[in-house]
Amino acid sequence: MLKVYGRHAIYRDDFAVNSDQFSYLRGGSLVFIYPSIQFIVNSTTRIDAAVELPVYFSNSLPRYEMLIISLQHYFFR
Repeated sequence: MLKVYGRHAIYRDDFAVNSDQFSYLRGGSLVFIYPSIQFIVNSTTRIDAAVELPVYFSNSLPRYEMLIISLQHYFFR
């Protein structure tokens, strides 16, 4: 997954504030990979486990991995 974002603007009392001092507000791009596994129980319940791994950041922000667990259940037969 590729995410591209632009520079943000901060306004205080209708005047733009200089955001150069905040490194996390600079524009850039990120690339993540999501390896995952899915367990199917009784064909109506699914459990997904995925790991979000950062591959590339265009700025100097810290990179964190994230564990994602989701549950889906279908109520029809």
